[in-house]
Amino acid sequence: MSRPVKLPPSANGIEVNSLEKAFGGAPVLDCIDLSVVPGEFMAVLGPSGCGKTTLLRIIAGLLGPDSGSVRIGGETVVDSATGFFMPAERRRLGMVFQDYALWPHMRVRENVAFPLESRKVSAVEKGRLVGEALHRVGLGALAERFPAELSGGQQQRVSLARAIAGSPRLLLFDEPLSNLDTALRDSLGQEIARLTRELGLTALYVTHDQSEALSLADRVAVMREGRVVQLDTPERLYRDPRDAWVADFLRAGSLVSGRLTDAGFVPSGACGAINVPSANGYRGAARLLVPVSAVRVGGGKAGTEVVVTQSRFKGERYEILARWPGSGPEASIHFWHDAPVAPDTRLPIAFVADRMRLFPDTA
Repeated sequence: MSRPVKLPPSANGIEVNSLEKAFGGAPVLDCIDLSVVPGEFMAVLGPSGCGKTTLLRIIAGLLGPDSGSVRIGGETVVDSATGFFMPAERRRLGMVFQDYALWPHMRVRENVAFPLESRKVSAVEKGRLVGEALHRVGLGALAERFPAELSGGQQQRVSLARAIAGSPRLLLFDEPLSNLDTALRDSLGQEIARLTRELGLTALYVTHDQSEALSLADRVAVMREGRVVQLDTPERLYRDPRDAWVADFLRAGSLVSGRLTDAGFVPSGACGAINVPSANGYRGAARLLVPVSAVRVGGGKAGTEVVVTQSRFKGERYEILARWPGSGPEASIHFWHDAPVAPDTRLPIAFVADRMRLFPDTA
């Protein structure tokens, strides 16, 4: 078998315009606009029910929108204004599902070859494409096995091989790692991202797992209640979330409730104020995002004391949970320390102000 070669970058991006979809009168997608540049690996991240899988299914041709359009590689695949809908099998997409979607009565090589059957590919060419796809995912030696004889990770590799065998112009992933254990999720996720980039393919990767999205994608679209609420690189998204909801969903740090005054931010139930970044004149109820990296154990110019509520061993370090004296859970933070700290201990800490973010409390 010939050695697989690196393919040129894909010219097939995705353009989603004003996409809307409702089920039973309840809106699921609310005027979605999204652009994925050719060769980009974009993650769509959000909680269950936010519309991310519905968006993926419309792009794949498994579902039609109520309004809006989708273009792939400059070609319109669905347009509600004209009633045009390109069938899924003509869109030249590869899709990897959460549940593997393998035929149990077919051998591995037959599962991978299945999408090629309708394309009138010769037996010789089909064998070559299947062999190369299995080689790329490390399953060349398992071509004659049945899905039931494979582990979950191996079955998902078969699904990935099937998706790339037909030289698709776009790869779509629908929660592909959610059925796997933690260690396997990490390694297979990195393999998926590496292979997608090696092939020069455009990819849209749907997940509810924050660490997956942030570690794999070039950009991440965060969805909430049918809308894209923030789209950015993983680094900027994590360090500068646009609001408290995004910060909380990304687990970007501790969100502390309180009030912004002329003296600074005062946590609920606390007396002293914390020096925080400029809030453009805003005063009133607010929430302060305190990343772990913004906390320094020990007093200082901008120091304060917190009361330790719990100390948890996390491998090399301890995670400390604490609150301001007199405050409740709404004014709690967590941070790392090199040693355990007994509950009810008053611990001096200081903050790195420019690593914190302040949000008006609109609740």
